[in-house]
Amino acid sequence: MGGLAVAAIGNLRSAGSPPTVTIPIPSAGGPKERQGKGEAALTSDSPNPGSTNFEARQREEQAFQQAQADLRLAVEQSSELSEFQDSLLIDETPEGLRTQLIDRERVTMFKPGSAELTPYFEALLQIVGRIIVRFPNPVSISGHTDSAPLPPDATYSNWELSGDRANSARRTMVKAGLPADRIADVVGRADTEHLFPKEPNAPSNRRVSILLVRTADKQSEQSSDASRAGRGQ
Repeated sequence: MGGLAVAAIGNLRSAGSPPTVTIPIPSAGGPKERQGKGEAALTSDSPNPGSTNFEARQREEQAFQQAQADLRLAVEQSSELSEFQDSLLIDETPEGLRTQLIDRERVTMFKPGSAELTPYFEALLQIVGRIIVRFPNPVSISGHTDSAPLPPDATYSNWELSGDRANSARRTMVKAGLPADRIADVVGRADTEHLFPKEPNAPSNRRVSILLVRTADKQSEQSSDASRAGRGQ
């Protein structure tokens, strides 16, 4: 989890009736988080600090740190959503900056068995959409379920459910301002990638993951390929 702990599954207040949610979005320039790990990774993977690749990765790392800070600040500053901070997990992976919205016991993202968002989690997704629109990286969205048994007569499997929920998250973020052409892919993972593998039926395995995809290395490779092609001519 990149150093981010998930609180033990416990009792949280249910979202209840549909609320009216006011979402404060912070301006750019908020505090930076988790610098040490990011800087160490840059230094170890890029032995030449003066290289184009190093500089591109450093800029992207700083952007990811800013995105993390802005997301956390926006939720903290919302009087309606601050108590749902434990449902928002943010970490960095080799693929990019990952934001996960997870279910808690009695506090769920979607209505049971459907892809209809509950009001609070729709508001959280709007925050995510309005923050990540500031950054140019492609966005990958995946839906995940737990392994709780389905009814014997069920015709709607976890594959369809997780895919539909990922699509519901996509629509909400696009409505909040994220350009549709920034979406790289939308996939359903069913119950194949649990957050808690030893607890396959845990509510927190039900989640939507939004990934800001790393592009610095790819851009550097394209630049190097173009440079080599130019010299060949």
